[in-house]
Amino acid sequence: MSAVSAGKMFVHGVGGVLPTDRMQQDGFSGKTMLQVVNGGISLIAYKTNDLTGKSLGEWLRIHVVRSRIGLYYVLTLPFVMLFPSGYLAFAMVPLIQSTLFKAYIPFPFANDMLNLTLNKHGYSFVARQESNTGYISVLDNSRDGFRVMRCDHSLLGGEWLEQGGQAPGLREPVYAIFVMLEAVRLVQPKAGTVRAQDDQESALVIGLGIGTTPSALVAHRIDTTVVEIDPVVHAFATQHFNLPSNHTSVIQDAVVFVEQNRNNRKYDYIIHDVFTGGAEPIELFTVEFLEGLKDILKHKGTIAI
Repeated sequence: MSAVSAGKMFVHGVGGVLPTDRMQQDGFSGKTMLQVVNGGISLIAYKTNDLTGKSLGEWLRIHVVRSRIGLYYVLTLPFVMLFPSGYLAFAMVPLIQSTLFKAYIPFPFANDMLNLTLNKHGYSFVARQESNTGYISVLDNSRDGFRVMRCDHSLLGGEWLEQGGQAPGLREPVYAIFVMLEAVRLVQPKAGTVRAQDDQESALVIGLGIGTTPSALVAHRIDTTVVEIDPVVHAFATQHFNLPSNHTSVIQDAVVFVEQNRNNRKYDYIIHDVFTGGAEPIELFTVEFLEGLKDILKHKGTIAI
């Protein structure tokens, strides 16, 4: 069925409010209607963000629609209602198949299919869930003995499953870069300034990942606050990567957190470590945000980015 035919069906369906020939004369075809509806959905999404401070995607994820397949259905429904057709019956079989067997939908059949594929490459999934920053998954590599957390195609962190010579409860990260930020506590203050003992200092970590940096700071008895925008990342870091509980967790946008705390507490260390979905969130690298970090940093403090 062509877009023009669909447009005719729409006109007849609403009682011929706009004559078909007049629509075609004015260039108002079914294709135009699709574009209008698509633009309307986009406008609603942007206005929702402006009015509530929360994106439509975030709102949907904490309600009924919690997966990509659910969002597909939500976006498809207006088109089905506007352009009804008997041909839609033929779409039911692939829709049901997609719902039950798509690898990123956590149904039992899909889980089994996913692990069959992953096992061939030495991997198996531990947990996975859609969230407000993307598709979060935890995977084990049985061949080499490590565990990783991913957000879509980005690696948020990983660690070797063998504890080795690490302190109890700590494992070695798969990449040395993940422990380098801990070295912020070794930065020497300006001449004439004496740094306090670890248990008298405080740290703010922006971006959690699997919790490598905050876990190390907590192990040194530094009073540590973690700001993480994604609740699933925090839950998985706690459940699957031994993130210690003796820290302060704030599930919030870091921009909002910094703005709210500019005149409150100050920190000895601030560690800015954000990277999700293959790109850095630009709002966390603006001049205004970095000036906000300076405002909540102690005079002798250190920021690591």
